[in-house]
Amino acid sequence: MRSKVLVTLTVLMFSLSTLAQVRPAAERNQLSLSAGAGMNFWWGDWGGAIHRLGPSAWVTADLWHGVGVTVEGHGMDIGGADPSSYFKYYVGEAGATYTYHHWKKIRPYAKAEIGYASLSFPSTGLPYAHQNERTWSAGGGVEYRTWKRLWTRVDYEYDFFPNFYSPITGQFHTLNPKGFTFGESYHFR
Repeated sequence: MRSKVLVTLTVLMFSLSTLAQVRPAAERNQLSLSAGAGMNFWWGDWGGAIHRLGPSAWVTADLWHGVGVTVEGHGMDIGGADPSSYFKYYVGEAGATYTYHHWKKIRPYAKAEIGYASLSFPSTGLPYAHQNERTWSAGGGVEYRTWKRLWTRVDYEYDFFPNFYSPITGQFHTLNPKGFTFGESYHFR
């Protein structure tokens, strides 16, 4: 009698896995991809006097429940008066994002990225006026659905440009350019 009960329980245990529901093939999880471009307004960490405009572009892919990756580039090279007109900053970055998909028309997000930047600056008496450096950044923003697959994006980013030599202090320190980006994204899905 015990063996019959044991066999019955074993059969029931292994057959419970057949009750699991699976997602139909037509509803497989798809990659959510978006691309966009816009303009940014940045403050250069150069005596507090540098404010510049520049182009910006990005591609973002949501991979799993709001967690995704992003690749973006931006620059600050439009505007400015002498001698600040020599200050130009370009950066390309990639990193992780988290997008909160709770609302239909508004999507807040946070991001952390690592990249590579090129900085040209006014003459300081040093034998060079240009430096390339690995950078990292933190930021976030919000996207608002404006029409069908078009989303308006407002983004804030704070960059860390390490190992910059200051002729004023005679020491190496980190520059922290920061700013806002305004633009449009197209969501392919």
